[in-house]
Amino acid sequence: MPRGFRPQNPVFVEIEQMLRRYRILQLRLAALQPRFVTAEGYFALSRRTSVRRPVESLAVERAEISTQIGRIRLILRALTKDERRFIDLRYFQGLPMWLVGNEMHWSQAQLYRLRTSVLAKAAWILGLSHEMGNTFERPNAG
Repeated sequence: MPRGFRPQNPVFVEIEQMLRRYRILQLRLAALQPRFVTAEGYFALSRRTSVRRPVESLAVERAEISTQIGRIRLILRALTKDERRFIDLRYFQGLPMWLVGNEMHWSQAQLYRLRTSVLAKAAWILGLSHEMGNTFERPNAG
């Protein structure tokens, strides 16, 4: 791992936020699926009231969310089993690091190294490593 890669890096923070939103994005995408169509547009049900939104705005929102979900799935496909388990426990389930360590039977030091490795790999996959201010080559695949 190159020196200078720290979880406090803004790129790492952005990736962690994206991973934490994954389940919400999936639910939001499902909620944006059209309920029925009229000549004026789709009607989508919200908790507050029935809201009429133009077809175009729904399509754009669905496309944006689909893109975000696709980026996360791209990251997940490139990760090892342990890395995916870490992502699931830490970001999708929202467990604290000490509990993730207990679940994975890893020490805190191992976990923080894994976290840094996962975030660096995700940055590389998403093409964000250049924003980190370091020359960065492809991270180890395993």
